[in-house]
Amino acid sequence: MKKILLTVFMAVLMTASQTSAFSCVGKPDVHISLQSGTVTVNIGYGFWYLCSMNETKGGITPKVCEKIYNSLMLAEAINNKVVIYFPDEAGDCQSIGNWTEPSYYEYHIDFLAGPAN
Repeated sequence: MKKILLTVFMAVLMTASQTSAFSCVGKPDVHISLQSGTVTVNIGYGFWYLCSMNETKGGITPKVCEKIYNSLMLAEAINNKVVIYFPDEAGDCQSIGNWTEPSYYEYHIDFLAGPAN
């Protein structure tokens, strides 16, 4: 009985997470502004401002931003793709726009093993 309940719970949880978020996949092209400390990335849908190395924005501290930047630079250097997950506010990767700051900072980044094609 516990296994059945757990399976049903997991199915509901997976369905809820699939409908409440979207993800964007691509090879990162990472930049940092030396003046403002702003970290931007383009994974094929336009450049997005992710965070700042100089100030806390959207709850992301400069220390966390540095880790995001370093991780994206590593993925770029070894030619790996990344997946950026967003809550379902914009709806899809194209609608976020180019040279823009997503209207939300609740995202996380996964790194795919193997080289990007």
